[in-house]
This record gives sequence, structure tokens and C-alpha cells, in this order.
Amino acid sequence: DLRMILEPAAARAAAGRVDAQFLRTFGARPSPPDDWRKSLKFLKDNQSFHLAIIAECGNERLARILGALYDEMSRMLHLGLFSERDSDVMRIDHEEQEREHMAIVDALAAGDADAVEKEVRHHIQSSHSLVMKAIMNGRLSFTL
Repeated sequence: DLRMILEPAAARAAAGRVDAQFLRTFGARPSPPDDWRKSLKFLKDNQSFHLAIIAECGNERLARILGALYDEMSRMLHLGLFSERDSDVMRIDHEEQEREHMAIVDALAAGDADAVEKEVRHHIQSSHSLVMKAIMNGRLSFTL
């Protein structure tokens, strides 16, 4: 909920201020489902993508708060991603993640604050649904 309140505002403020080429280097590239090292890299790249946008919002305090929130959130993502799970639980759709990230970058590069906010809200909701599905599945236990 905090992410949904704070991150769209930060991304909106970053519209037109980001290095779009740099952001395009953080892809949500597919990885084999059982390759936990690549899954860890995905999580790191995903966080770096979002924090790079947030860093350009022009509000250092907001960026620090969201950075701390991402640290907390990454623990939940790790639990879901590395849980003992059914095949449909916590499966990351890398192609969809890539599309969502690129839609955010395109809106940021165009300086379209309304579109940035809309795309970020959609992306957060997608991520939220994925994590909640894993949590509600009730099979969280590390398999590393």
C-alpha cells in the first residue's frame, strides 16, 4: 500500500528527468524457472530499475523512504520467489515485466507525467498480485 501511494508520485516527478537509455539496460529477461542465481539477478536488476527512477524524483527524503521500502519489499519477493510452490505460484512473467518496464521508460522519456503515473500504478498492482498469490498459497519455505 505504501508503495502504491509513494512510488507513482516519485515516478511522476521523475518524468522527463531520467536517462532512458540507462533504464533500458535493466531488462526483465527470462531465466529458467529453476535457476535461482538468475532469479536473484532479476530481483536485483528490478530493484535497481525502480530505484534509478526514484532517484530522479528531486526529493531526497522520498527517495530514501522508497529505498527503505524496497529493502523491506525485497524480503517478501525472496520468500515468494524461492518458496516451495506450485508451477503457477510466483511465476514471473518476464515478457510482461519487460513490457511494463518499457512502457514506464517510454512515458518517462516523453515527459508524460500522467502516463508515468498510470504505468507505474499498473506495474505495482501486477507485482502486488504476484506476491500476494504466493503468500496466500501458504507454502512459503526456502528451497535453496
